[in-house]
Amino acid sequence: MERLVDSSRFLATRSSLLLRLRESGDDGSWQQFYDLYADLIYSAALKAGLLPPDAEDVVQETLLTTLRDLHRYDKTRGSFKNWLMHITRFRIADRYRLLNRQRRVEADAGPNDSSLEDRADPAALLPDQAWELAWKENISEMALAELKQTTSAQTYQYFHCCVVEGMKPAEVARILKVSKTPVYLAKSRLLKTYREIIARLEKEGSAPNLPQFQLKTKKSK
Repeated sequence: MERLVDSSRFLATRSSLLLRLRESGDDGSWQQFYDLYADLIYSAALKAGLLPPDAEDVVQETLLTTLRDLHRYDKTRGSFKNWLMHITRFRIADRYRLLNRQRRVEADAGPNDSSLEDRADPAALLPDQAWELAWKENISEMALAELKQTTSAQTYQYFHCCVVEGMKPAEVARILKVSKTPVYLAKSRLLKTYREIIARLEKEGSAPNLPQFQLKTKKSK
């Protein structure tokens, strides 16, 4: 079962955030970067078959690798989404290799012992479809969080009941003891906005406008 997360943690990919990560490397920016991608990577690691503790390790290792190599990302060679998928795949494969070595040591196996995890193609551990599903789930959560922040609590409740929970507007009106008209209007208006937010987030995730320069590191004292 995937961990429960606070939907407010999901933010859109922002060039300014990645810029600040490159320029300063400060703890606040690192936390924002973690909040942006941690649950996406965690979900992908679970979909690849890892248990929660190992998925958590993959999150840390993937984000550290991403931060370290951020200056190498070139948007002309592909989307940031696919670049992050590539890193995530290899960190998942690394985790499987580590787990397999630990099992061999515990079983006192010989040095020639091997397993599927040792030879697995990283793309087989995290297929494109699994990453795409995790990405879309993350985009949806980000869109819902943004929508919730830009509308009234009551209007968002109508929308959430109808669209997220799949209830009929008449049923929502009956349960909440309100007229059907505002429920229908909230569903119609916010659904349009929700889809527009998702379209924008998909575009930003596919082609973020990132300046190309090195991440500055703190000088040792």
